[in-house]
Amino acid sequence: MFFLVVSLLSLRSRIHTIKTQESTTATVIRIDCEKDNEGDNTYRAIFRYTTRNNQELIYTQTSSTNPAAWEVGEQVRIVYDPENPIDAIMLSFFEAFGMIVILLIVSLAMLVVGGGHYFANKLFESISN
Repeated sequence: MFFLVVSLLSLRSRIHTIKTQESTTATVIRIDCEKDNEGDNTYRAIFRYTTRNNQELIYTQTSSTNPAAWEVGEQVRIVYDPENPIDAIMLSFFEAFGMIVILLIVSLAMLVVGGGHYFANKLFESISN
């Protein structure tokens, strides 16, 4: 139950953050190639964005993919904190909500398994009495 509450609070916080921060367009300026644990190539997009104060900053995609999910020149919306503009969130599903959704799915699975175990024990106790 704890993880479910944490994931729902994180989701609420992320939605609030996205709604209240500054929004701008980021452009892919390059694709970095990396090796994963198995030695395969994965690709991570590097974006450039400009704040309201004309400050140019770089955003690095948090996850890498194979094949590359982006091409140089593609654009995406990001939001950033005006007080700390380097703190940005790319507005794609996985970048914005991926870890929260994974935590939510794991917590729901744990709740179903734990609840099923609890109710099965109660059923078996009532049958054995």
